[in-house]
Amino acid sequence: MAPASFEIPRNKYVEGDVNEYPQDEEIGFWDYNWDTLTFVEMFESVCNKFEDRYVLGTRKQLTAREWAPKYSWIKFSQMRETVHAIRDLIRAAGLKEGDRIAIYAKNRAEWMMTDFAILLAGCVSVPMYDSLKFDNLCYIAEHAEVRAVFCDKEKLGFALSALDLADIRLVVCYDDDVSSAKSESVLNYQIRKGIEIQPMDNESVFTLGSRVSRARTDGSATPVADGDLAWPDDMVRWYTHGVDPAPKAEEPVNEEVASLYPSTPDPVLMTWRQAVDMGTKAPSTPNHTPVADDTFTFIYTSGTSSLHCRPKCAMLSHKNYLNGILNFGIVPGVIPPQTADQDQPQSDVLISYLPSAHVFGRLVEFLLFFRGGAIGYYTGDTRRLMDDIQCLRPTVFPCVPRVVTRIYHKINDGINALPRTKRAIFNYCRKRKLSKIAAEAYPEFHDQSSPKPIWFGKDKLADALIFKKTAMLMGGRVRQIYCGSAPVLPDVIRALKIMFRCEVFEGYGMTETAAMGGALYRFENTYGHVGNPNFGFRVKLVDVGTYSADPDANEDGCPRGEICVKGDCVFKGYYKNPEGTAAVIDDDGWFHTGDVGCAVPSRMGRSLKIAGRLGNAIKLQQGEFILLEAIEEQLSLSPYLAASVVLARTTGSFVVMCCVPNWETVTRDFTQYTDKPAQLATNDDFRRHLLQVITNQLEKTELRAYERPRHIIICPDEWTVEEGLLTPSMKVVRPKFAQKFDKELDAIYRDGPLM
Repeated sequence: MAPASFEIPRNKYVEGDVNEYPQDEEIGFWDYNWDTLTFVEMFESVCNKFEDRYVLGTRKQLTAREWAPKYSWIKFSQMRETVHAIRDLIRAAGLKEGDRIAIYAKNRAEWMMTDFAILLAGCVSVPMYDSLKFDNLCYIAEHAEVRAVFCDKEKLGFALSALDLADIRLVVCYDDDVSSAKSESVLNYQIRKGIEIQPMDNESVFTLGSRVSRARTDGSATPVADGDLAWPDDMVRWYTHGVDPAPKAEEPVNEEVASLYPSTPDPVLMTWRQAVDMGTKAPSTPNHTPVADDTFTFIYTSGTSSLHCRPKCAMLSHKNYLNGILNFGIVPGVIPPQTADQDQPQSDVLISYLPSAHVFGRLVEFLLFFRGGAIGYYTGDTRRLMDDIQCLRPTVFPCVPRVVTRIYHKINDGINALPRTKRAIFNYCRKRKLSKIAAEAYPEFHDQSSPKPIWFGKDKLADALIFKKTAMLMGGRVRQIYCGSAPVLPDVIRALKIMFRCEVFEGYGMTETAAMGGALYRFENTYGHVGNPNFGFRVKLVDVGTYSADPDANEDGCPRGEICVKGDCVFKGYYKNPEGTAAVIDDDGWFHTGDVGCAVPSRMGRSLKIAGRLGNAIKLQQGEFILLEAIEEQLSLSPYLAASVVLARTTGSFVVMCCVPNWETVTRDFTQYTDKPAQLATNDDFRRHLLQVITNQLEKTELRAYERPRHIIICPDEWTVEEGLLTPSMKVVRPKFAQKFDKELDAIYRDGPLM
């Protein structure tokens, strides 16, 4: 007997044909046949339509610590010329349709241009997170059979050292300075191969300086002394045909393109400038003409559920990814009024800082591009992100829960630090806005072509006194915030709407569903869920374990179960892994996400709420089931925690909180503790006090007594992607935490609760 199921109703405002949904006619987002549309067709159409608009912006570095006060922009027409040049270079390099090309760099304008060039050449892009560890880089290069790599100078040494793992014909570095790349690649190669590193004095030696002191000869802990490294004999051939970083103007570059590639079996290393120059002078070739079901990209999942498994490679077609753009396309609405500065974009502006290699970050960038908007890239360091935002003044801000929660806490910290009178004024204005948001009469259907922007809870007094100023924290022009990756608490969403005077959209999706699974409608006024399906896909909940999709089987009448998705957004399968594909896509074409969902009341009747991962549902010793993510959601609201993860064992009767305190707030409010964070982390009195404060806060939530942490592990420093504790999309890798704190958990469950 098949398990019971409950299908989430479709967004009632997008029923019927796609083209019935009103949009700004200038954009023409709905003029395409979405059943047959490909990225190649849309790229050329968009570039023709908006050729005189600015599209890609970068902030130039003036000195080691100084950046330009304004973004520099290129237009759609200039972007198209560069993309065509790189397309022709790829063809001249001997790469064929279907070949895989990796992009291994932080977000930058060249990243998106490379992505489109790969498409136009008929190849398949393989984006790699810039935080990817070397072993996973080697695995992906070999598994995907990568034929070319585009990267920045920070990753060039890694890329070159992996050339023996695949038949790579071309390596392009986005930066001009590649002076240290060869020596770094030698080091990485020898470490991977276990080759002994010995100082030598001959012409095949490259000085590494301080980098050598961090090297390991065979994976052991013995550091190598500073000095020079020998260039292994089997690496010499890889650089014999490298292009000089500063070619002379009189060199016959066109002949080089025509003659070098077909006859050279070895990879060619060149800079982005050289690549564009060579591609411009190479024979121009027509675009590849794919069909909608052709593979568009390989995306390797970041992975949060397993400790040792390799990332899985999801194959996404043009139709898969474009369905995501189509469904997300109903969100932006009208473009805001043009700015007076003619050197800046006259349309929506996105700040690009979420990894372009991530399915959500890339989707949002594509959406802005296809709507004629502009994308400004951050300078590569999240510590400068707020400065980049002030400089760019974006209108669209994509984010993940960890980012918005930090913003929420920062604002609350600032409020709490105000003098009593100012704090009272702020709280009064916040209550006014909240009441207006709750009472506002939302239209059943809004005319998207209306040029007047909509501010939820508009209040002239509160805006003038407070919220015009708080909006300036994000540049003053943000009108929409898109949040994905994990659930966001309603209190945080309401706060963002008030503080930044903008709309906030929460969505749900996975790599395998092209980031689709649900999205809030523009004028939804209920929170705590991720909306409903829109075009071309369906979502249902299926009985699994103790979760029932039958409303009558649940005390609150809300169906629960595993979230399953079916439709155009569902991926083609895992590359070279038919067993893995069969395990997640059933015979009826439903993709089983492994996430637990709940159908909660909303304006649509029922909408999807994310409860957590099936693997994170723990049965405690006393027989009670708990969802660890539900506890973490509540912990994220505490001003005393910068980050937290909940751990539990089935042999235990309570849960343990592992956290990084918000040390600024803690030291301000817990004045009796004066030690440094490293000492406080092991101070039993401090740990007990912090746990008590958190417990008092959780008592005001819906969490049951056995869901509240009874013990605490404190980390003095922030968790990082490099440690493996976070994925590139900033999700916690729970098995890594369980492994890292295994001994501490043994002691905790042996000795019992701290309080």
